[in-house]
Amino acid sequence: MTRWQAVAIGAVVIMGVVVLLVWQTGRPAAPAITEEAPLPTVEPPSLESPAPTPAPPPAGETAAREPCLLPPPPPPLPPLAESDAAVAREVTGCVGGLAPAWLAQEDLLRRAAVVVAAAAAGRVPRGQLAFMAVTGPFQTVERDGVAYVDPASYRRYVRFVDIVTCLPPERTVALLTRFEPLLAEALAALGETEPHVGAGVDALLERVLAVPTPPGFVPLARPNVLYEYADPSLEALDDFQKQLLRMGPANLARLQDHARAVRAELARPTPPVESCPDD
Repeated sequence: MTRWQAVAIGAVVIMGVVVLLVWQTGRPAAPAITEEAPLPTVEPPSLESPAPTPAPPPAGETAAREPCLLPPPPPPLPPLAESDAAVAREVTGCVGGLAPAWLAQEDLLRRAAVVVAAAAAGRVPRGQLAFMAVTGPFQTVERDGVAYVDPASYRRYVRFVDIVTCLPPERTVALLTRFEPLLAEALAALGETEPHVGAGVDALLERVLAVPTPPGFVPLARPNVLYEYADPSLEALDDFQKQLLRMGPANLARLQDHARAVRAELARPTPPVESCPDD
């Protein structure tokens, strides 16, 4: 081999190495192989109930306890002989506006006891209710030879019914409860063997509710000077019930509605007495 052949072969080898290097450098680098990160594990929801949220500490541990405030007790009852002013203060609203003469009377609770005892026994307490006596004559109308009560006579009792029903039932029962000891004392002074106020009031209400309401005109009979009810069942009513019947259907219905409401209020359970909780 000559010297120029050796140089030529060397040049060819060098060119081949250069071409190979250029070709390797121009190719895109292979991606590096790395370990894949593990996927996050999703745990199924727990079927157990979550832990309860702890209750806040009692108010007493973080702040001073507020004082327990109860409504003031009612003032003590006065003696029966000195009770008129206390009674008048309680009913001066509607009763005072409709019947100022009633509040001007003396011995209001004794009079009330007489009314309860007489009405419960079927008697008319005219002496105690004289200041509320109606005005105008009793009127009748005649048809085919039969006398009937004139409906115009019923209007005389509207004011009386207004007075009796002006206090709401709950207020009426509250007053009966408030003055029950004094009313019992007044009933005992009348000679009542069992001066139980509740029993007397219930008997009065029962008599009011037992009065029938005849439809239409009420026929009358006149065997003597005074008129009587031609219907024997109406004439057989006691004096107190016949007096209510003379007031007419509309007035009687108002009285009976009020009596039912008072009776329902009396039957309502007594609420417990309020008291402060123990420490």
